Amino acid sequence: MYKILLPLIVIGLVSHPAEAGLTEIVPDSYYFDKDTDVGRFEYHDWTGNQLIDGVYGGEVYSLNLGSGNAYEWVGWRGDEVVNIDFFFHEGETELINEVRIGVSQSRTNDVVFPDLHILSSKDGENWVSIDSIKNPENSAYDGTKGIFSFYDLGFSQGEHIRITASWNNDGPWTFIDEIDFYSVPTPSIAFIIPLVGVGLVRKKRKKEGLI
Repeated sequence: MYKILLPLIVIGLVSHPAEAGLTEIVPDSYYFDKDTDVGRFEYHDWTGNQLIDGVYGGEVYSLNLGSGNAYEWVGWRGDEVVNIDFFFHEGETELINEVRIGVSQSRTNDVVFPDLHILSSKDGENWVSIDSIKNPENSAYDGTKGIFSFYDLGFSQGEHIRITASWNNDGPWTFIDEIDFYSVPTPSIAFIIPLVGVGLVRKKRKKEGLI
């Protein structure tokens, strides 16, 4: 099991081309348990759909990519834990095997990559951890965007799905621009996003820390 972090060095919209055997499953809606915040710009979810609209922001979160500065990014300041609950079509049984989460880091002690957790629940009250990644402070990723991919998850659309972003004390801000869900045929195949990057960081399942 690997998680892939790909810091981008290209400026502009980031898109994921259709990949063979990969089907995106778009949630009906989602819910934040913490209010979004205002800093230099307003980091609100203007449409209530920005995390699942397929539009990834640039590596510099404050860029204006056509809709206003930092529009693609949703941000929270000083919230140690932010939970985002996703709701899918009722009765659907297709398994979700892969989740991609777009985050940003401007610099340590400001906007940093958060720790990320994926949980599921049958009843919306009792949660089970599916996978996670811990991001220790690393100034090498200052001014970059990261896309974290979690593979071989195998939970159903009928379950309650929660993505948790945890503030890890390196900076007061957490930014997320997109969270995408995919089904993958069995056996699942992990595809690396074909974008120019400054490096590739891989992290084995259950092992903390970047390697």
